[in-house]
Order: sequence, then C-alpha cells, then structure tokens
Amino acid sequence: MATNNNNNGKKGFTLDESATKLLLVVGGLLLVFLAYQLGYRKFNAKIEDVNTQITALSEEINSLLVIQQDEEDYTLRTSTMKDEIDQMLADIEVQVPPQDRVMFAVAMESGTDEIEIKNVSAGPDVLLYTMNAAGTNPTDGGKALYNTVTSLTSHTTYAGLKDALQALLDSNDKVSISEASFARDKERGGITGSIAVNMFYLIGSDREYTPYPISGVPTGNENAFGEAANKMATMNVDESGEIVDAGDAEQDNETENEE
Repeated sequence: MATNNNNNGKKGFTLDESATKLLLVVGGLLLVFLAYQLGYRKFNAKIEDVNTQITALSEEINSLLVIQQDEEDYTLRTSTMKDEIDQMLADIEVQVPPQDRVMFAVAMESGTDEIEIKNVSAGPDVLLYTMNAAGTNPTDGGKALYNTVTSLTSHTTYAGLKDALQALLDSNDKVSISEASFARDKERGGITGSIAVNMFYLIGSDREYTPYPISGVPTGNENAFGEAANKMATMNVDESGEIVDAGDAEQDNETENEE
C-alpha cells in the first residue's frame, strides 16, 4: 500500500512492495500492447503482402513455364495470325471515293439480271478502330479503320433481291449489309426499296489507291458520230459545191473516161 512518511518535517509518498509489483505488471502489459499495435500488426500485414506477391509471381512463373514448353507452337501460331491479319488489311481499300460507289452499284446491277439500281447515295464516314492506340505495336502506328455506308435504291423481284444479296456475300469486296428494306411496287410489280452496304477503308498504310474495276462497263465509242461519220467519210464535193456520194462520183468519173 502507499503510505505517507514525515521525515524531517517533510511529506512524502512511497509504495509498498505489492503496489510496486502491480505497477510493473501493468506497465509491462502496456508495453506488450503497444509493441503489438505498433510493431507486430504492421509486420504481419507486410508479411501477408509479401506472401500475396509471392503467390502472384509463382502463378506467373508457372504460366511462363507452360508457354516455354509450347514455345514452338506459340511462335508458329503467332506468325500465322500475323500473316492472316496482314492479308486481311491488304484486302481493305485505302479509300472509297464517289466513283467507286457508283462502279460498285454498276457491278452489282450487271451481275444480277433482275435488279435495277435507280439511285446511289453516300453516308458519313465513321471511325471504327484506331490501331496501336496503346503504343504496343509501332508498325501499325497511324493506321485507322473507317466505315462508310452506300445506300442503293433499286427495283427488283424477290428472286432478284436474293440473288443480289447472295452475290454480295460471295464477292471479294470487304462489305457488309447493315439494312435492306423493300416493299411491293403496285405500279410496276415486283418490289422497290433500298440496301445499305457498309464499305470499309484503311488509312495510314503505305499502299496506293486502286480504282474499282470497270470491266464490262461501256466506256465510250471510238467514233462518237457512228454511221453518220462513216457516211461523211464516203462523200465528196463536186465542182459546183454540191455534196455527192462517193459511189456516184466514181460512176461519173468512169462515164467521163469512156467518153
């Protein structure tokens, strides 16, 4: 117990042995608690974080070991995939100018007997994908894939529409059909409507623009005046200024020679 002692007329405070032991025990417990809170818990949290990192690294190492075992297969598949991507990009046009839309419509019309395309209209160009956006493949930097819609207004039959759609699917053109809307034409018979065709092009490549082929499409006549020009070529002018046919002039010359 604590007691007060008066020595030389002064007051003092002393602890007996049991109180001193109790105070030491309480102080020791307090030190243990503080050490746990400030030291052990933080140390334990650090250990858990390290264990988590070790587990993640172990899983990554296992994955790399699996890849290493199949290195040849992965290399072959990567090379094959790259070749396929390069071929796919090579088949995409570098631009789709208005004349290509018209020639596409002409080719579609000439390839199907029962379709008559009356109007070709172009929609806005839409950015679909920017290559190398993350910067992981510098060789594709600056390349971007665009989509533009070409609407074809036409008159056809049910059979002609099916043939036209199938021809689009079978063609080598990188196109897709986003919409087809047709209704019965009461005046002419058959059906009238429009087909919305997605046409794609890739900018940023080093390839040059190749115009849409125009095979099978009339491009003009060597003689714009036809038979009239041919007839003019066989005409002559007599001494009086009259135009005479070459055959008549030749006959007159033979008559003069006989005389």
